[in-house]
Amino acid sequence: MMETVGWKRTPFKRLIVAAMLGVGTAIAPLVLLGFGLSTFIVIRIVGSEDATAVYGTASGITGIAIVIFGLFGGVIADKTRLKMGRRRFWMVAGSILGAISMLMLTFASSIPIFIISLCLVNFFYGMVSLSSYAIVPEQVDPDKFGRVSGLIGAAGPALVMSGQMLMGVLANSTIEQKMIALIIVQLIGGITAALLIKDNYLAKTATISKKNLGIRGFYPSYKQYPAYTWALLTKLFINFSNAGLNMLTLFYIARFHLSEAEIFQIMGLTAPTIIMMVGAGILGGFLSDKVKKQKSFVMGAALVTALCLVGMGYYR
Repeated sequence: MMETVGWKRTPFKRLIVAAMLGVGTAIAPLVLLGFGLSTFIVIRIVGSEDATAVYGTASGITGIAIVIFGLFGGVIADKTRLKMGRRRFWMVAGSILGAISMLMLTFASSIPIFIISLCLVNFFYGMVSLSSYAIVPEQVDPDKFGRVSGLIGAAGPALVMSGQMLMGVLANSTIEQKMIALIIVQLIGGITAALLIKDNYLAKTATISKKNLGIRGFYPSYKQYPAYTWALLTKLFINFSNAGLNMLTLFYIARFHLSEAEIFQIMGLTAPTIIMMVGAGILGGFLSDKVKKQKSFVMGAALVTALCLVGMGYYR
């Protein structure tokens, strides 16, 4: 069993607001980086002619690093032992260190610095969203997991939509000004989320039986926890398919010959379509609780995503 000092629960509505703020403001900058901001930083460093090859290579290296850091990030977050609470700590620390990494990325003068900064941004903002998600199983009753997950899952697209609209408003501003605006918004959101929740100090945890652990006690045993591996693979393939969207800015430039300002204006104009993602997240959460099944929703969403990506690829 896990020993704690006075286990506390955040009031339900306050917890939802905190989790949505933490997840949404941490995910939105990462998505917006992929939707143009990081692309134009690469163009500034190497020029437009070499941007596609360099950006593709940099994104591939960063993607591998993110997968590795993500695995260790969960372990680090779970093993953190501080009086203020491990979730609150990483919401605050991740926001501050993520802001510093964003500044490094903003003023990167070479591709190695760009790659290192992008990895750090993903790691620290990932710690914020991970901690915001983690408070749900710790403080919410199991029969509410689906609807809560749906609401929190909708927070990412909602904040991305808001961020795209902000980028549209700032379309004629410099990349530096756009990045600093995102840094400020995320800092406010991440720290506010930490202030809203009641976290718990974990004095110690019981030793987990070795038979329930996988490779060297690091990865959970597939025989004991098969759902963990399948959930991890599902997330991996989702990110794999979404990785193509990181080339969307270069797609706009190559196929439609749009300028930087025009691309950010399009982002602002198309942002409201994300309302569909928000609605799907909320509806999917409630329906999965109702029918007590998740596989059909996951498979259906995968098929729709595939059709949409194929459609974009052939659009002229």
